[in-house]
Amino acid sequence: MKRFIVLLLCATLLFQACGTAKKTSNSSTRPSSQHNSGLYGPVPGMKRPHEETGAVPSSNKLESTANTEPAPTPPPAPKLSLDFIESDALMPVLEMAQKENRPVFVDFWATWCLPCRMMDDDVFSHPDTKNFMDANFLSIKVDVDKEYGARIAGLYEVGAYPTLLFLTPKGVVLTRKEGAAYHTELRQLGEEALGKMGLKVRN
Repeated sequence: MKRFIVLLLCATLLFQACGTAKKTSNSSTRPSSQHNSGLYGPVPGMKRPHEETGAVPSSNKLESTANTEPAPTPPPAPKLSLDFIESDALMPVLEMAQKENRPVFVDFWATWCLPCRMMDDDVFSHPDTKNFMDANFLSIKVDVDKEYGARIAGLYEVGAYPTLLFLTPKGVVLTRKEGAAYHTELRQLGEEALGKMGLKVRN
C-alpha cells in the first residue's frame, strides 16, 4: 500500500513538471513586446517614414491644404481695338493720310451712346476687323460731347450716333453709315471706299 502511494506521488510530480515545461516552451515561441514579427506588428529593424525623417505626418489633409495660399490670378489680356489716332483735330490726320495715300475712317461717338459702346466691345475688338482696318485706313474717334468733336460733327452734318465716315486724304466723304455696323457691313463700307480711291485691299 505504501509503495502504491509513493508511485502515485511520483506520477503526480512528473505530470506537473511536464506541464510547467510545456508552458515555458509555448511562451518562448510567442513574440515579445520588444521583437514583434510582421504578423503581429512592425518587423524589427524597419522604421516608419516619420521615424527616419523625424517629421510626424499630418492627421488632417484638409487642414494642411486649407492653409495654403491660392495661386495668383494672371492679369487679363489687353482688349483689342483699332489703332485709333489720338488727336483733337481732323486736319493732322488728313495730312498723315496724304503722305501715306490712305483713306481715313472716322467714328463719331459719345460716352452715353449704347450702340457706340457695342461697336467698341464687339466690332473694333474683333481680330479680323482690326487687321483689315489697321492695314487699310488711318482711324480716329471723335467724341461729339467735346468742343472739337462738335465742330467736326457740324462740318459733316452728323446728327446720329454712331456715324461712320470713310474720307479721302482731302476730307471728302467716300462712304457713310449712320448707326452701328457689324463686321461684314463695316468691311463692305471700307472696301467700297478703297475702290473709289482706286486702291487694293491690303488684308
